[in-house]
Amino acid sequence: MIMDSMVKEIREGKSVVNDYPARFDSYENGVIVSFPDVLGGGDVSYELVGNSILRNGTNTLIENIPDGGLFFAYYDDEDEGVADPTQASKLKIILQVDVDGDMISGGNADVTIETEVSLRNYGIVGS
Repeated sequence: MIMDSMVKEIREGKSVVNDYPARFDSYENGVIVSFPDVLGGGDVSYELVGNSILRNGTNTLIENIPDGGLFFAYYDDEDEGVADPTQASKLKIILQVDVDGDMISGGNADVTIETEVSLRNYGIVGS
């Protein structure tokens, strides 16, 4: 499932990259995670564009996501919410999916999945 894939990849991150608003409309509907050099470095992004979740801005992972159906919240080591995602060591992800496709005619999301993921490599120095 899409949530499992996102969590597995985000978990390997060392930090959240501050590329807002240049990349996303808000911190809530997209995330960019940076990886340590030992894991090849680089970044990965997940964002809600229209009714689709995109990985790295081009790969469509899933469709039928209602407006606001992908939400990220950010927390520090003390489990306190942080306004600046670059200070986050944990993310909460909420994903809503319109399985039966009725959102076009005013229907709601059919499935809501919520999870938290800690950045396993948060705070690694020199990477």
